[in-house]
Amino acid sequence: MATTRLMPLHVGKGRNVGTAISDIIDYVENPDKTEKGQLVTSYGCNARIADKEFLFAKKLYIQKTGRVRGADDVIAYHLRQSFVPGEITPEEAKRLGRELAMRFTKGKNAFLVCTHTDKAHIHNHIIISAVNLDCDRKFRNFWGSTKALRRLNDTLCIENGYSIVENPQRHGKSYNKWLGDQAGLSHRERLCYVIDEALKQKPESFEELLDLLRKAGYEIKGNPANPSLRGGEQKRFVRMDTLGPGYTPAELKAVIAGERRHPEAAQGQRTKEAPAHQPASDRHSGKAGPGQRGRLCKLGQRKRNVQRSSGKLTVSAISQKSRSHAGGVFRGTGDHPNKQETVRSRASGDRAV
Repeated sequence: MATTRLMPLHVGKGRNVGTAISDIIDYVENPDKTEKGQLVTSYGCNARIADKEFLFAKKLYIQKTGRVRGADDVIAYHLRQSFVPGEITPEEAKRLGRELAMRFTKGKNAFLVCTHTDKAHIHNHIIISAVNLDCDRKFRNFWGSTKALRRLNDTLCIENGYSIVENPQRHGKSYNKWLGDQAGLSHRERLCYVIDEALKQKPESFEELLDLLRKAGYEIKGNPANPSLRGGEQKRFVRMDTLGPGYTPAELKAVIAGERRHPEAAQGQRTKEAPAHQPASDRHSGKAGPGQRGRLCKLGQRKRNVQRSSGKLTVSAISQKSRSHAGGVFRGTGDHPNKQETVRSRASGDRAV
């Protein structure tokens, strides 16, 4: 089983194009991870000077086309392919990595394949030049490229007798989020927890709240109206207005003044199924809330007005959207789904919607 990920590479701050390309290629070609270079292969370039060739191709592209982009310019693409531990050999992984890159680029772009064996799972780092071999076009990361790459990788694994991920998650976790779940609370979450505990002591002012945070071991600096805090193993200060909803200085001052409830204190007070504006009893009993009753009354009035009109009326269906919006519109069976027409009165004959 192999998983894939495609990442565009940019220049970044404090670097030029040459340095950016050289940095990533130096990393993937690390001899300690590629069995002293034995697990490195390339296409359309020399693996030993791939960074220089990628840079030369980019300069030639600019010379040919005259197209120059700014800091958002993509200089190369980093494709990562990871295998299940124990399922594949390093040599076979290198071969599959080369085949994947060849099929994905259709042989139009130079690329470098480096197989790393320093982890429990063997994985490939594939660096693809953003400029094609003719140096007149650039590879564009198209919409849905991640899914296309995953399907291509699955096809390659099936052809070679390897397992695939049958039910991939649509949205995975970032590494930082996963690490947070494994390691416990983050610094920001820990700070929010300390603020919750301090508020339970009923401070009479925002300054008294800050004093309680100091006693809890936090260092405070910066603008008194929007201070920055650091405590425990934090290396950097965290500005209070970046902690999220309910923890900005203005919101905390309102909580201290009794003008609003703190999110932590109000948690569990509302029924999860029912929104704040609609009583839970109404929601579960099928009754409409205040806002819904108003909209339904308007819709009912419109239907009565139509029925009072002279002549014959043909209404095939009322869209769900019409039922939920005030001043809803009727939609006929012959209309395009995206078109909406209001009822039009005619002097005589049938009346169609």
